[in-house]
Amino acid sequence: MFVHAVAKPGNTSKLRRSVENDISPILRQQTGFQGVVVLSDSREPRYMLVLSSWESLESAEAYQTQTFPRVLSLLRPLLEAEPKAKVFSASPHLEQQEEALFSLSVAQK
Repeated sequence: MFVHAVAKPGNTSKLRRSVENDISPILRQQTGFQGVVVLSDSREPRYMLVLSSWESLESAEAYQTQTFPRVLSLLRPLLEAEPKAKVFSASPHLEQQEEALFSLSVAQK
């Protein structure tokens, strides 16, 4: 799952801490959850990508529809706008995944 979020000015550190301390425990309780990575834009740290990995598309979609609204309510006070969330399928081949991440990186610039 891919979430693009923008922290309100002055809330970047609070948002990152909230993801690490409040949201990560919720994620770990979800069926099929495998891990989460938080990326910040090196030029504008308020812009963040939160990438969570799931063992199946069904697990990711279940999280998005059942639990993500509760997570969003916890984060909303720290966000400048509603985050954009989307479930993506990953290629089983590492080389293709690296290529996709590179393409995502280039497209964001």
